[in-house]
Amino acid sequence: MNKLLLTNFIAILYFSALAQNPAMDICSIPISSNVPSSQVYSSEGKTLQLDSIVNSKPTILIFYRGGWCPYCKRQLSALQEVKNEINELGYQIIALSADHYSNSQKFAENKKLPFQVYSDFRQNSAKKYGISFVLDQKTYKKYKNVLQFDIEKWGDNDRHELPVPSVFVIKEKRILYSYVNPEYKTRLAPELLLAIIQDLENKNLATYRAIKKLEPGDVESPEAIVTAVLSSISANKDETADWKRFETLFLPKAQISVLQHKNDTPKLLNFTLKSFITKSIANSTENIFREYSTGNTIEEYNGLATVFQSYVALQGETQVKGVNTYQLVYQDKRWWIASLIWTSNKNGIEIPEQYIQKSK
Repeated sequence: MNKLLLTNFIAILYFSALAQNPAMDICSIPISSNVPSSQVYSSEGKTLQLDSIVNSKPTILIFYRGGWCPYCKRQLSALQEVKNEINELGYQIIALSADHYSNSQKFAENKKLPFQVYSDFRQNSAKKYGISFVLDQKTYKKYKNVLQFDIEKWGDNDRHELPVPSVFVIKEKRILYSYVNPEYKTRLAPELLLAIIQDLENKNLATYRAIKKLEPGDVESPEAIVTAVLSSISANKDETADWKRFETLFLPKAQISVLQHKNDTPKLLNFTLKSFITKSIANSTENIFREYSTGNTIEEYNGLATVFQSYVALQGETQVKGVNTYQLVYQDKRWWIASLIWTSNKNGIEIPEQYIQKSK
């Protein structure tokens, strides 16, 4: 089989697999929608109004498949890392499981989850949020017989209905943000969720709102200017990054570089300010791109500063973590970026904890 035929064959198999995945056919509730009325079950089996619960205070609403799902376990455990910060911002975390209420309660107790877990085993709420689907028989048998995940036993039903793993940010009876990904292995990173909430609350300067001219506040401090970088390159769907604002943050002869890691071999790509902007415009897509700071470590002396900025970037459904490093100089009564180098953790090297959620 020649290379072209092999490539086409693989592509056909891939897209056929997607077409056969019923989770791909969902249509989730749009952002800015009012919270729908729906029912869930308490640990005692009592029917509760989910809309009353989430409308009582700002809420992070998590739909997960069940206590049998290893990716769900990992996601809910990781949420504990940012729970205190989320609570400090005035938000509660509510998790909804497709498990029967007796099993969802046992799971929450075994994992010692520090937030409320309810059962949506009849999929009433998942359907109202547009994320419910029926698992195909082949996958169900694989889960039960090969992986030993008996969802009928966990959910106490034979309907094989599951929610697409999702996160909804709710405030003042409206959906402010949603992350819905049929690729169930990919979950919203907890530090990215925290950054999104901080942005919504205007407590994080790393905002993706478009600003079409230089803001004096952008260049008044090292932290402000590196935050403005992320704000200027982030854009919603069908919008463009604010490259004019981006350009005002750098010295005219600034260098921008990316350290890539391919086959365990680092390679540095260098750009001038102009060439970087030109290349970025040419490579832009229609997908949402947002990059959030998860920590700034700043060293400053006598008009010089170095910033080590950990980040999480979201493009479409793809998440990437990494580090930006900046060299800054203070002149003409403002800060300038002299150079920017960044790298990601695509080669499996995680960001050290001391660089996350750290600011001067």
